Amino acid sequence: MSRPTANLPTWTLPMILIGLVVVSGVIVAAGWTMTRPNDAARHVDRADRTERWNDNGRARLLPSREPAETPRLAGNTRGDDRGPEDPPVRKRVPDDTSDGWSGAIVLRRSISPVAPADPALEAPTPTNAKDPPLKSPLRWNVEKPAGGIGLIMPIEVAKIDDGSIPFTVRRLQFPDGKPEKLRLAVTPVMHDDLGSILTTMGPGYAFTQLRKADVFSFDVMKKHDVVFLTCADMYVQDFQAANALRKFVANGGTLYASDLRGDLLLAAFPEFRMKIALLPGVPQKVDASVVDDGLRSFLNRKTIPLSFDAPDWRPASFDPAKVTVCLKSEYRDNQGRAVQAPLLVKFRHQKGTVIFTSFHHTKNDSEIVRKLLDFLVFATVNARSEARLRDLMHRYHFSLHEMRPAAVNPDMKIEGTYQHQGGGLQIALGFENLGARLKLTLRSPSSKTIEHVDQGLYIIEIPKAEPGLWRYEVTPLELPHRNFPILIAVGSVRS
Repeated sequence: MSRPTANLPTWTLPMILIGLVVVSGVIVAAGWTMTRPNDAARHVDRADRTERWNDNGRARLLPSREPAETPRLAGNTRGDDRGPEDPPVRKRVPDDTSDGWSGAIVLRRSISPVAPADPALEAPTPTNAKDPPLKSPLRWNVEKPAGGIGLIMPIEVAKIDDGSIPFTVRRLQFPDGKPEKLRLAVTPVMHDDLGSILTTMGPGYAFTQLRKADVFSFDVMKKHDVVFLTCADMYVQDFQAANALRKFVANGGTLYASDLRGDLLLAAFPEFRMKIALLPGVPQKVDASVVDDGLRSFLNRKTIPLSFDAPDWRPASFDPAKVTVCLKSEYRDNQGRAVQAPLLVKFRHQKGTVIFTSFHHTKNDSEIVRKLLDFLVFATVNARSEARLRDLMHRYHFSLHEMRPAAVNPDMKIEGTYQHQGGGLQIALGFENLGARLKLTLRSPSSKTIEHVDQGLYIIEIPKAEPGLWRYEVTPLELPHRNFPILIAVGSVRS
């Protein structure tokens, strides 16, 4: 019996083959869709990779957008942030070629589900407990005007409560603009060549040479801040300068006078003279007592030898109860009597200051006398700052305990100590606003530190200063010239 044969049309065979091809294509497309990387994976591969190798096997750096530190993913043994190590996969990445693409082998990581964030990894870095708290910027307030003789300017106040020691800073409010140099003037040389001393101190002590007739005119005198009225013979007509000199001082000027000029000062300021005038002295040598604390600190001695080589020199015939006596000694007057008398005094008249000295510059001055003359120059130039400083302390009920004059130069510091009994404490720097910047550093007995920098007179007040040894340090940051005169003052609350 013969087998039956299928009788299919000849056209069905091509259709079957086409169907098989279509089904195979669908299967391949579905598999590729399921296994291809998504858009996020392509973004990570193109933007996050830091290395790739070109077809020649050379490593090239790619821009990295990863943070500096990221947690390692599970299965990573390479020390970076990639996941389990995958084989290199060839794919096209952007390049700087003309068509924007080039073949390369790129390290790619698998895209795994993102694990929940670790709160410990995202916690902010704790602040170091030892770091000092940030200090707020100073906020200055202008105080209302009050009584005071030497204070020509308003007072600015700033309180610091967020430092290691709460304190207050008070300073004079100087006008805006470039500071102007002090205007010094010296009368013609006769018996006292003070101009030569000023010249040796440097350009900061440049002066105008006055004519003899200039001291008779207030209009001429008021063009200067400090006038050195050096020793000269006095005649009846010379006393006509008394009114101009008095007005000059009353308006804030500082007047220095020596020896024979003392008679003119007594005429200009009669309210300060002694009830019984002292007689002139004969040539002699004396050991003068240094009774002013500031002068004693500057000279570092309690007595100083002085030589008077001219006849009829003038002691300071001013009432000790009305002036500040800096030097005094017993001397022999021109009648042969031994008399105790001041030899160096200073006093204030309204806004200004007067300094008188019985001795002056001579050819054979000793080293200690030259240092004394330096002090006189510094004290005269800085007299206005001293008056203001004293007024400030008095206004806020503080008693002045120490007044230390000094001359500062670049690359030097001035250090000192003060034994405080406790309670309110004031430490001040007095100097003219001439372009200097000085830093005052204070260290308490418990080693707490505060400091302040300014360009003119200022006072640091500590309301509740602990008892014990306080240390201070003055550092010049900017100076207009060498031998810049300053004052360091310390005071405590008046009991």
